[in-house]
Amino acid sequence: MRIVIILAFLLSANSAYPCATFVLPDHRMLDLKNPQPQAVPNSILGKSYEWHTELGMVVINKRGVQKQALVLSATDKPATWQSRYASVTFNQYGREFPIGGMSERGIVVEALILPQTKYSQPDSRPVVNELNLVQYILDQAKSTEHALKLAKKVRVAPVYANLHYFVCSLGGTCGVIEFLDGNTQTTTSGFANTVLGLTNSPIQKCNNAWARRDMKNSTKQYHRFIDLYKLVLEGMQAKPENIAAAWDILGWLNTNSVSPMQWQIIYEIGKKQVHFRTRKHHAIKTIDLNTFNPECSAPVMMASMNSEASGDISNAFVYYNQKANQSLVAKTLGLLGKQFSADAINLIAKHPQKFKCISSATKAN
Repeated sequence: MRIVIILAFLLSANSAYPCATFVLPDHRMLDLKNPQPQAVPNSILGKSYEWHTELGMVVINKRGVQKQALVLSATDKPATWQSRYASVTFNQYGREFPIGGMSERGIVVEALILPQTKYSQPDSRPVVNELNLVQYILDQAKSTEHALKLAKKVRVAPVYANLHYFVCSLGGTCGVIEFLDGNTQTTTSGFANTVLGLTNSPIQKCNNAWARRDMKNSTKQYHRFIDLYKLVLEGMQAKPENIAAAWDILGWLNTNSVSPMQWQIIYEIGKKQVHFRTRKHHAIKTIDLNTFNPECSAPVMMASMNSEASGDISNAFVYYNQKANQSLVAKTLGLLGKQFSADAINLIAKHPQKFKCISSATKAN
Protein backbone atom coordinates (compact mmCIF):
# COMPACT_ATOMS: atom_id res chain seq x y z
CA MET A 1 0.00 0.00 0.00
CA ARG A 2 2.85 2.39 0.78
CA ILE A 3 4.28 1.95 -2.72
CA VAL A 4 0.84 2.47 -4.24
CA ILE A 5 0.45 5.76 -2.37
CA ILE A 6 3.92 6.87 -3.35
CA LEU A 7 3.34 6.01 -6.99
CA ALA A 8 0.13 8.00 -6.87
CA PHE A 9 2.27 11.10 -6.70
CA LEU A 10 4.53 9.93 -9.52
CA LEU A 11 2.21 10.88 -12.34
CA SER A 12 0.27 13.49 -10.43
CA ALA A 13 -0.82 16.35 -12.63
CA ASN A 14 -2.35 19.71 -12.05
CA SER A 15 -4.65 21.45 -14.49
CA ALA A 16 -2.76 24.65 -13.68
CA TYR A 17 -0.03 23.27 -15.98
CA PRO A 18 -1.60 23.42 -19.45
CA CYS A 19 0.00 21.67 -22.40
CA ALA A 20 -0.77 21.77 -26.10
CA THR A 21 0.06 19.79 -29.20
CA PHE A 22 -0.70 20.32 -32.88
CA VAL A 23 0.07 19.03 -36.36
CA LEU A 24 0.99 20.80 -39.58
CA PRO A 25 0.13 18.29 -42.33
CA ASP A 26 2.47 18.04 -45.31
CA HIS A 27 1.17 20.58 -47.84
CA ARG A 28 1.83 18.10 -50.69
CA MET A 29 -0.76 15.77 -49.18
CA LEU A 30 -3.28 18.61 -49.01
CA ASP A 31 -2.85 19.82 -52.60
CA LEU A 32 -5.68 17.96 -54.32
CA LYS A 33 -5.08 19.78 -57.63
CA ASN A 34 -1.45 18.69 -57.80
CA PRO A 35 -1.18 15.42 -55.86
CA GLN A 36 2.26 13.96 -55.34
CA PRO A 37 1.60 10.30 -54.52
CA GLN A 38 5.30 9.42 -54.68
CA ALA A 39 6.26 12.03 -52.12
CA VAL A 40 7.07 10.81 -48.63
CA PRO A 41 4.82 12.90 -46.38
CA ASN A 42 6.62 14.88 -43.73
CA SER A 43 3.86 16.11 -41.48
CA ILE A 44 5.17 18.07 -38.52
CA LEU A 45 3.88 17.72 -34.97
CA GLY A 46 4.67 20.15 -32.18
CA LYS A 47 4.30 19.75 -28.41
CA SER A 48 4.53 22.30 -25.61
CA TYR A 49 5.06 20.63 -22.23
CA GLU A 50 4.35 22.87 -19.25
CA TRP A 51 5.20 21.52 -15.83
CA HIS A 52 7.43 22.25 -12.83
CA THR A 53 10.70 20.71 -14.05
CA GLU A 54 12.59 20.24 -17.31
CA LEU A 55 14.41 17.09 -16.14
CA GLY A 56 14.08 14.16 -18.50
CA MET A 57 15.81 11.65 -20.67
CA VAL A 58 15.41 10.58 -24.28
CA VAL A 59 15.29 6.83 -24.87
CA ILE A 60 15.76 4.81 -28.06
CA ASN A 61 13.53 1.78 -27.54
CA LYS A 62 14.05 -1.38 -29.59
CA ARG A 63 11.78 -3.68 -31.55
CA GLY A 64 11.44 -7.40 -30.79
CA VAL A 65 11.14 -7.01 -26.99
CA GLN A 66 8.59 -8.87 -24.88
CA LYS A 67 7.08 -6.42 -22.40
CA GLN A 68 4.69 -6.29 -19.48
CA ALA A 69 2.85 -3.32 -18.00
CA LEU A 70 3.50 -2.10 -14.47
CA VAL A 71 0.33 -2.50 -12.41
CA LEU A 72 -0.29 -1.65 -8.78
CA SER A 73 -3.16 -3.92 -7.84
CA ALA A 74 -2.73 -7.65 -7.32
CA THR A 75 -6.14 -8.19 -8.91
CA ASP A 76 -5.16 -6.49 -12.18
CA LYS A 77 -3.80 -8.58 -15.02
CA PRO A 78 -0.93 -6.66 -16.63
CA ALA A 79 -0.99 -6.27 -20.40
CA THR A 80 1.79 -8.05 -22.26
CA TRP A 81 2.97 -7.33 -25.77
CA GLN A 82 5.91 -7.48 -28.14
CA SER A 83 7.42 -4.27 -29.46
CA ARG A 84 7.04 -4.35 -33.22
CA TYR A 85 8.67 -0.98 -33.83
CA ALA A 86 11.64 0.91 -32.45
CA SER A 87 10.89 4.37 -31.07
CA VAL A 88 12.33 7.53 -29.57
CA THR A 89 10.57 8.67 -26.39
CA PHE A 90 10.72 11.53 -23.90
CA ASN A 91 10.68 10.20 -20.36
CA GLN A 92 10.49 12.18 -17.14
CA TYR A 93 9.60 9.43 -14.68
CA GLY A 94 11.72 6.60 -16.03
CA ARG A 95 12.12 4.33 -19.02
CA GLU A 96 8.89 2.75 -20.31
CA PHE A 97 6.78 5.60 -18.90
CA PRO A 98 7.06 8.22 -21.65
CA ILE A 99 5.07 11.41 -21.89
CA GLY A 100 5.39 11.21 -25.67
CA GLY A 101 7.42 9.90 -28.57
CA MET A 102 7.63 8.69 -32.17
CA SER A 103 8.01 5.19 -33.62
CA GLU A 104 9.96 4.14 -36.69
CA ARG A 105 6.58 3.35 -38.27
CA GLY A 106 5.82 7.07 -38.25
CA ILE A 107 3.39 7.17 -35.32
CA VAL A 108 3.58 9.99 -32.77
CA VAL A 109 1.78 9.85 -29.42
CA GLU A 110 1.64 12.73 -26.93
CA ALA A 111 -0.13 12.72 -23.55
CA LEU A 112 -1.84 15.81 -22.11
CA ILE A 113 -3.78 16.55 -18.94
CA LEU A 114 -7.56 16.24 -19.20
CA PRO A 115 -9.28 17.02 -15.86
CA GLN A 116 -12.60 15.54 -17.06
CA THR A 117 -11.07 12.09 -17.54
CA LYS A 118 -12.95 9.22 -15.94
CA TYR A 119 -11.31 5.87 -16.60
CA SER A 120 -13.18 2.59 -17.02
CA GLN A 121 -14.18 0.44 -14.08
CA PRO A 122 -12.37 -2.90 -13.70
CA ASP A 123 -13.31 -5.41 -16.39
CA SER A 124 -11.78 -8.42 -18.13
CA ARG A 125 -9.26 -6.46 -20.20
CA PRO A 126 -5.54 -6.50 -19.40
CA VAL A 127 -4.22 -3.37 -17.70
CA VAL A 128 -1.72 -0.61 -18.41
CA ASN A 129 -1.16 2.63 -16.51
CA GLU A 130 -1.44 6.13 -17.97
CA LEU A 131 2.09 6.44 -19.30
CA ASN A 132 2.50 2.75 -20.12
CA LEU A 133 -0.23 3.35 -22.70
CA VAL A 134 2.02 5.68 -24.70
CA GLN A 135 4.76 3.06 -25.03
CA TYR A 136 2.19 0.30 -25.64
CA ILE A 137 0.88 2.19 -28.69
CA LEU A 138 4.26 3.26 -30.05
CA ASP A 139 5.53 -0.31 -29.82
CA GLN A 140 2.68 -1.75 -31.90
CA ALA A 141 0.60 0.74 -33.88
CA LYS A 142 0.71 0.58 -37.69
CA SER A 143 -1.54 3.62 -38.19
CA THR A 144 -3.63 6.13 -36.28
CA GLU A 145 -6.69 3.92 -36.67
CA HIS A 146 -4.74 0.93 -35.36
CA ALA A 147 -3.54 2.99 -32.38
CA LEU A 148 -7.11 3.83 -31.43
CA LYS A 149 -8.11 0.16 -31.66
CA LEU A 150 -5.15 -0.85 -29.49
CA ALA A 151 -6.24 1.65 -26.83
CA LYS A 152 -9.61 -0.06 -26.58
CA LYS A 153 -8.05 -3.48 -26.04
CA VAL A 154 -6.61 -2.52 -22.66
CA ARG A 155 -7.96 -0.86 -19.55
CA VAL A 156 -6.08 2.05 -18.05
CA ALA A 157 -5.76 1.54 -14.31
CA PRO A 158 -4.85 5.08 -13.24
CA VAL A 159 -1.98 5.79 -10.94
CA TYR A 160 -3.15 9.36 -10.59
CA ALA A 161 -2.99 11.50 -13.73
CA ASN A 162 -6.06 12.29 -15.81
CA LEU A 163 -4.83 12.19 -19.39
CA HIS A 164 -5.91 12.16 -22.99
CA TYR A 165 -3.72 11.41 -26.00
CA PHE A 166 -2.99 12.93 -29.40
CA VAL A 167 -1.97 10.38 -32.06
CA CYS A 168 -0.72 11.19 -35.56
CA SER A 169 0.59 9.02 -38.39
CA LEU A 170 3.08 9.41 -41.20
CA GLY A 171 0.25 10.02 -43.65
CA GLY A 172 -1.11 12.90 -41.63
CA THR A 173 -4.24 11.37 -40.14
CA CYS A 174 -4.56 12.27 -36.46
CA GLY A 175 -6.82 11.13 -33.66
CA VAL A 176 -7.57 11.60 -29.99
CA ILE A 177 -7.98 8.97 -27.26
CA GLU A 178 -10.06 10.01 -24.25
CA PHE A 179 -11.67 8.32 -21.27
CA LEU A 180 -14.97 9.99 -20.47
CA ASP A 181 -17.79 8.69 -18.29
CA GLY A 182 -15.93 5.42 -17.88
CA ASN A 183 -15.70 4.73 -21.61
CA THR A 184 -12.82 4.81 -24.06
CA GLN A 185 -13.70 7.37 -26.71
CA THR A 186 -11.74 7.97 -29.90
CA THR A 187 -11.91 10.68 -32.52
CA THR A 188 -10.13 10.52 -35.87
CA SER A 189 -10.41 12.02 -39.33
CA GLY A 190 -8.46 12.62 -42.50
CA PHE A 191 -7.30 15.83 -44.09
CA ALA A 192 -10.77 16.93 -45.21
CA ASN A 193 -11.87 17.33 -41.59
CA THR A 194 -8.79 16.58 -39.59
CA VAL A 195 -7.97 16.84 -35.93
CA LEU A 196 -5.24 19.48 -35.97
CA GLY A 197 -4.53 20.01 -32.30
CA LEU A 198 -5.31 19.30 -28.69
CA THR A 199 -5.20 21.25 -25.44
CA ASN A 200 -6.60 20.30 -22.02
CA SER A 201 -10.30 20.04 -22.85
CA PRO A 202 -12.35 17.24 -24.46
CA ILE A 203 -11.83 17.27 -28.20
CA GLN A 204 -15.52 17.25 -29.11
CA LYS A 205 -16.23 20.31 -26.97
CA CYS A 206 -13.14 21.98 -28.43
CA ASN A 207 -14.36 21.25 -31.94
CA ASN A 208 -17.76 22.69 -31.07
CA ALA A 209 -16.11 25.84 -29.73
CA TRP A 210 -14.03 26.12 -32.89
CA ALA A 211 -17.12 25.73 -35.07
CA ARG A 212 -18.73 28.70 -33.27
CA ARG A 213 -15.52 30.78 -33.18
CA ASP A 214 -17.23 32.95 -30.59
CA MET A 215 -14.51 34.11 -28.22
CA LYS A 216 -16.81 36.50 -26.37
CA ASN A 217 -19.41 33.90 -25.41
CA SER A 218 -17.15 30.84 -25.44
CA THR A 219 -15.94 29.38 -22.15
CA LYS A 220 -12.46 30.70 -21.40
CA GLN A 221 -10.89 27.25 -21.31
CA TYR A 222 -11.55 26.92 -25.05
CA HIS A 223 -9.93 30.22 -26.02
CA ARG A 224 -6.47 28.62 -26.06
CA PHE A 225 -7.73 25.89 -28.39
CA ILE A 226 -9.38 28.37 -30.77
CA ASP A 227 -6.26 30.53 -30.90
CA LEU A 228 -4.09 27.45 -31.45
CA TYR A 229 -6.25 26.30 -34.36
CA LYS A 230 -6.02 29.72 -35.98
CA LEU A 231 -2.24 29.59 -35.78
CA VAL A 232 -2.15 26.04 -37.13
CA LEU A 233 -4.26 27.02 -40.15
CA GLU A 234 -1.91 29.93 -40.78
CA GLY A 235 1.11 27.67 -40.32
CA MET A 236 -0.24 25.21 -42.88
CA GLN A 237 0.14 27.94 -45.49
CA ALA A 238 3.89 28.05 -44.82
CA LYS A 239 4.32 24.90 -46.97
CA PRO A 240 7.99 23.74 -47.01
CA GLU A 241 8.87 26.22 -44.28
CA ASN A 242 6.28 24.85 -41.86
CA ILE A 243 8.92 23.69 -39.38
CA ALA A 244 9.65 27.38 -38.83
CA ALA A 245 5.90 27.90 -38.45
CA ALA A 246 5.86 25.14 -35.82
CA TRP A 247 8.55 26.91 -33.79
CA ASP A 248 6.54 30.14 -34.09
CA ILE A 249 3.44 28.39 -32.74
CA LEU A 250 5.43 26.94 -29.83
CA GLY A 251 6.77 30.41 -29.14
CA TRP A 252 3.24 31.80 -29.01
CA LEU A 253 2.14 28.99 -26.67
CA ASN A 254 5.05 29.80 -24.37
CA THR A 255 4.32 33.53 -24.34
CA ASN A 256 0.62 33.02 -23.70
CA SER A 257 0.86 30.35 -21.01
CA VAL A 258 0.13 30.75 -17.32
CA SER A 259 2.71 28.04 -16.54
CA PRO A 260 6.39 27.67 -17.39
CA MET A 261 7.26 25.85 -20.60
CA GLN A 262 9.67 23.02 -19.83
CA TRP A 263 9.96 21.21 -23.17
CA GLN A 264 9.28 22.21 -26.75
CA ILE A 265 9.34 19.29 -29.17
CA ILE A 266 8.94 19.10 -32.95
CA TYR A 267 8.61 15.79 -34.77
CA GLU A 268 9.37 15.65 -38.50
CA ILE A 269 7.48 12.43 -38.95
CA GLY A 270 8.48 11.63 -42.54
CA LYS A 271 12.17 12.21 -41.85
CA LYS A 272 12.02 10.34 -38.53
CA GLN A 273 13.74 13.27 -36.88
CA VAL A 274 12.94 15.06 -33.64
CA HIS A 275 14.00 18.54 -32.53
CA PHE A 276 13.64 19.75 -28.95
CA ARG A 277 14.75 22.33 -26.44
CA THR A 278 14.18 22.80 -22.74
CA ARG A 279 13.54 25.78 -20.51
CA LYS A 280 17.10 26.23 -19.23
CA HIS A 281 18.86 24.71 -22.24
CA HIS A 282 17.30 26.61 -25.10
CA ALA A 283 19.64 25.47 -27.87
CA ILE A 284 17.81 23.16 -30.28
CA LYS A 285 18.87 19.52 -30.22
CA THR A 286 18.11 17.09 -33.06
CA ILE A 287 17.77 13.30 -33.01
CA ASP A 288 17.71 11.18 -36.17
CA LEU A 289 15.99 7.87 -35.45
CA ASN A 290 17.41 6.47 -38.69
CA THR A 291 20.93 6.43 -37.23
CA PHE A 292 20.12 3.86 -34.51
CA ASN A 293 20.08 0.08 -34.77
CA PRO A 294 16.40 -0.79 -34.16
CA GLU A 295 16.95 -4.43 -33.20
CA CYS A 296 16.79 -5.58 -29.60
CA SER A 297 20.07 -7.42 -30.07
CA ALA A 298 21.62 -3.95 -29.81
CA PRO A 299 21.50 -2.07 -26.48
CA VAL A 300 18.80 0.43 -25.60
CA MET A 301 20.24 3.94 -25.88
CA MET A 302 19.64 7.03 -23.76
CA ALA A 303 20.61 10.69 -23.50
CA SER A 304 19.88 13.48 -21.04
CA MET A 305 17.50 16.17 -22.22
CA ASN A 306 19.32 18.72 -20.12
CA SER A 307 22.82 18.88 -21.58
CA GLU A 308 24.46 21.97 -23.06
CA ALA A 309 24.74 20.24 -26.44
CA SER A 310 23.12 21.61 -29.57
CA GLY A 311 22.58 20.42 -33.11
CA ASP A 312 22.47 16.72 -33.97
CA ILE A 313 22.99 14.77 -30.75
CA SER A 314 22.36 11.31 -32.24
CA ASN A 315 25.99 10.37 -31.59
CA ALA A 316 25.80 11.59 -27.99
CA PHE A 317 23.60 8.71 -26.84
CA VAL A 318 25.04 6.13 -24.47
CA TYR A 319 23.98 2.65 -23.44
CA TYR A 320 21.00 2.65 -21.10
CA ASN A 321 21.83 1.91 -17.49
CA GLN A 322 19.57 1.47 -14.51
CA LYS A 323 21.56 3.81 -12.25
CA ALA A 324 20.87 6.75 -14.55
CA ASN A 325 17.21 5.76 -14.75
CA GLN A 326 17.02 5.45 -10.98
CA SER A 327 18.73 8.82 -10.51
CA LEU A 328 16.21 10.51 -12.79
CA VAL A 329 13.24 8.91 -11.03
CA ALA A 330 14.62 9.86 -7.61
CA LYS A 331 15.11 13.49 -8.69
CA THR A 332 11.73 13.94 -10.35
CA LEU A 333 9.92 12.25 -7.48
CA GLY A 334 11.83 14.43 -5.04
CA LEU A 335 10.69 17.58 -6.83
CA LEU A 336 7.10 16.65 -6.07
CA GLY A 337 7.78 17.64 -2.47
CA LYS A 338 7.33 14.22 -0.88
CA GLN A 339 9.60 11.71 0.76
CA PHE A 340 9.79 8.61 -1.40
CA SER A 341 11.07 5.26 -0.30
CA ALA A 342 13.91 3.42 -1.99
CA ASP A 343 11.42 0.60 -2.66
CA ALA A 344 9.25 2.85 -4.80
CA ILE A 345 12.19 4.21 -6.77
CA ASN A 346 13.58 0.72 -7.33
CA LEU A 347 10.21 -0.60 -8.46
CA ILE A 348 10.04 1.99 -11.23
CA ALA A 349 13.71 2.00 -12.20
CA LYS A 350 14.03 -1.79 -12.35
CA HIS A 351 10.79 -2.44 -14.22
CA PRO A 352 12.45 -2.71 -17.70
CA GLN A 353 14.79 -5.41 -16.39
CA LYS A 354 11.89 -7.84 -16.69
CA PHE A 355 11.83 -7.47 -20.46
CA LYS A 356 13.42 -9.97 -22.85
CA CYS A 357 14.67 -9.67 -26.40
CA ILE A 358 12.79 -12.42 -28.20
CA SER A 359 13.50 -11.45 -31.80
CA SER A 360 16.53 -9.74 -33.28
CA ALA A 361 15.06 -9.76 -36.77
CA THR A 362 11.60 -8.26 -36.34
CA LYS A 363 10.55 -6.43 -39.48
CA ALA A 364 8.96 -3.02 -39.13
CA ASN A 365 6.16 -3.37 -41.67
